[in-house]
Amino acid sequence: MRKTCALLLLLGVILRPQPLAAAEAEGGGLRLDPINITARGYASPQSQTPGGVGVILEEDLTQAPQSSLADALERLPGVNRSGDSPWGQDISIRGLSGPSVILLIDGKRLHTATDINARLGFLNPADIERVEVLKGPVSALYGSGSIGGVVNIITRKPDFTDAAEAHGKIAASGATNPSGGGIYGAFSLSGPAAAAFVSGAFRDYGDLYGGDKDRMENSSFMDRQGRASLGLRPWRPLTLRLEAMRSTGSDIGLPGGPASMPPRATVTYTHPEFTLFGLDADLELDGPYLKNLEGDLYYTKNKRRVLVSEAVRPAGGAWPIEARPAADHETWGGKLQSRSEFGGHTLSAGLDFWLWRVESERYRRIQLPAPNNQYRELYDSPIPDARQLSLGLFAEDNWKLNQSFTLNLGARLDRLNTRAESMVVITPNPNALIYQNSREIYGKSNENDWGWHGHAGLTWNMSSSWSQSLLLSSGYRAADIMERFKYISLGGIDIYGNPELKPERSWHAEYGLRFDGELVNAELRLFADIIGNYIAEKASGPTQRRLENVAAARIYGAELEARWQCTQYLALLGNMTWLYGEDRENKEPLPGVAPLSGLAGLEITPGYGFRARLDGRFIARQSRAPKGVAHTPGAATLNASLGYAFEAAGFAHDISLAGDNLLDASYHNYLAHERGQTLWEPGIAVRVNYSLSF
Repeated sequence: MRKTCALLLLLGVILRPQPLAAAEAEGGGLRLDPINITARGYASPQSQTPGGVGVILEEDLTQAPQSSLADALERLPGVNRSGDSPWGQDISIRGLSGPSVILLIDGKRLHTATDINARLGFLNPADIERVEVLKGPVSALYGSGSIGGVVNIITRKPDFTDAAEAHGKIAASGATNPSGGGIYGAFSLSGPAAAAFVSGAFRDYGDLYGGDKDRMENSSFMDRQGRASLGLRPWRPLTLRLEAMRSTGSDIGLPGGPASMPPRATVTYTHPEFTLFGLDADLELDGPYLKNLEGDLYYTKNKRRVLVSEAVRPAGGAWPIEARPAADHETWGGKLQSRSEFGGHTLSAGLDFWLWRVESERYRRIQLPAPNNQYRELYDSPIPDARQLSLGLFAEDNWKLNQSFTLNLGARLDRLNTRAESMVVITPNPNALIYQNSREIYGKSNENDWGWHGHAGLTWNMSSSWSQSLLLSSGYRAADIMERFKYISLGGIDIYGNPELKPERSWHAEYGLRFDGELVNAELRLFADIIGNYIAEKASGPTQRRLENVAAARIYGAELEARWQCTQYLALLGNMTWLYGEDRENKEPLPGVAPLSGLAGLEITPGYGFRARLDGRFIARQSRAPKGVAHTPGAATLNASLGYAFEAAGFAHDISLAGDNLLDASYHNYLAHERGQTLWEPGIAVRVNYSLSF
């Protein structure tokens, strides 16, 4: 009773009446229509972009658990978390994930392994300005892998200023579940011809605890990041930006890992490293048609060092006690793009390339069966040394037919070449104490694939508030290096790639209805995907699985999102996503499709620097699962946050307090990789954030 009275008293203080001018000055009112640059290559209002798009802002990141990028993205309809640890989380977009979703950092493509992905952990959320999400093959600017969508992480950068300015920020955070915290610092200098920015971050968190204090073993992590950006403007129309970033981690636990790992295994990133260098150029032109030229060159390197150790050795058979697979993923890439305007057309066209190279090695310590019980050390590779090169041409035309209708057309053509050396693996010979078996898994390979993308989207502005859109598109995804050549043998099950995999082909249809009023924003989206040559694991023996093309996969869904500014200081919001996936060949549910989910909440902006958020999230029971995949019950969580921004002593201060899963619910994430374990989602957690800036 006391807690209820205290909550009512707090809401009464926050919602007290105040002058209209003060509320408007301090941010009360509707959010503006988000701007998305990823879909078309230039600033485009979200309401005028056919196809599913979404934007996550800085304020959404700061209110997510441990400023988790995956948790913040899950606030978007159609996006679900698919990982099971803070650092190793990934996302699924409308039932597709992994290699079907492209991850970009400032437009630069990131390649990594697909089995133990953990790619979102490489970037500290405190260094992110916004995240733009494309849901499905809605843009021609991206090639292979965009059939599930595109996530573009846009980092903080310095702005040019008319006079010399200096700005800085220091932030610290702490949390109870997982216990730990982080610090972040940034400093920038800017002027009319140059702007520089440097930042550094450190995080250290312990293991997670589920509801009722159930500990999730091996979920702790520690990482650090440094980044620098330099902007130059030699003359007014030309802008150059150089960027460098390095991120490292230590003993990062991945409690779930992929389904290919043995159930008893402990999987850890011992020392992952990520490096990025980039050069961007932007030339603004004043020609009658050509308005802009931009290009970029970049290099990324992802060093993966994994430790897989067995806690229990089963009886019988040669069994790996320890495995240390390691791989270096290097990517060189670049793009040249132009923007032209003429006769109601806005045309983006260009070419791009990326070259992905992988070098790997693997150490395994094997225990032979009784009566030998001796140990063997084996050295080979989980994949051969390989490279994949993509060359693409693309064009996007946004054609304003009249005041009511806008037609968006896009096309793309790609050529991919994949080369790999022959691959020999070593296996123990239980009948010999000295010699070991070796066999060739894959021969030398040189494969070429052609891929194309095409789409047509129509937007109809029926009135100043109502609009409709219809999008028809087709995209493709060529099998990546891991899917073609991997060989995973860690005990019990062997998983093979397939060099002869055909590219997946996606056929996508989407209808949207949107309302933008003075107090209410609402959007409904209905979509359907048919994916031919769908790539999936199939059993090729009692203990073997192999990647194959299956006949077709189908995914249908609906998204509903709404926001009502019911008073000057109070907004109600909510969204809901329903998905249905089917494996047409096996006549069973498609794996990795999340159950019905959504959220409902309120945001309070009373002025005087205060802000608050209260929301509840729900996940329905998932009983549509393929054979061998456990069903999960439904769950609901309650989350809240309260913040206060103020100025003192010449500095801007911001402090926030947030609680997640306040009811300490015990539940599972259907998309998490279980590997035979029971992995709980985090229980109640409280965190505090403080920042000082000037």
